[in-house]
Amino acid sequence: MQRRLRVSIRRLVAERAIVANANSALTRSWYALLLFCTGRFEDAYQQYERAAEIDPLWFINLQIWGNLILSSGDPLKALAMYERAANLRTEPYIPNLGYQAMAHFRAGHTEAALRLAREVRGLATLSPRWQADAYAIYILYQAGHTQEAESHAREILPRYPADSYIR
Repeated sequence: MQRRLRVSIRRLVAERAIVANANSALTRSWYALLLFCTGRFEDAYQQYERAAEIDPLWFINLQIWGNLILSSGDPLKALAMYERAANLRTEPYIPNLGYQAMAHFRAGHTEAALRLAREVRGLATLSPRWQADAYAIYILYQAGHTQEAESHAREILPRYPADSYIR
């Protein structure tokens, strides 16, 4: 009951923020994330789409929109969104590489997924990383590269505190 109330209050605040500033890509993207986290995927999709119309060069909006699409079960459409986001950057963005790897893996493109998983591993000094390492390890392991997956886990895990969601 208390959790539902908190979510309802957050949604109400977000909806009022949208009314107050309908042309804010940031407000729409945060609202979309709230909708996404509460299972309202269609509404979230519309908000991400509107945020992208307002600011088509904001790569992180496209990145998170791709996450919604991937979570909704369309890895090819998600991959297109991740590539669109990646094309707006001049340097690698590790979370994007990890999500591209997972989208390829879910689409059955194992070789492309492995290439990207290894790229994530090879760029171990760059951050932020979000779930990229977890995805890389998962893909390596699922593709039968157990030793490589375990080696990557041994290299990366000491970097994160014991209570980190990434672990």
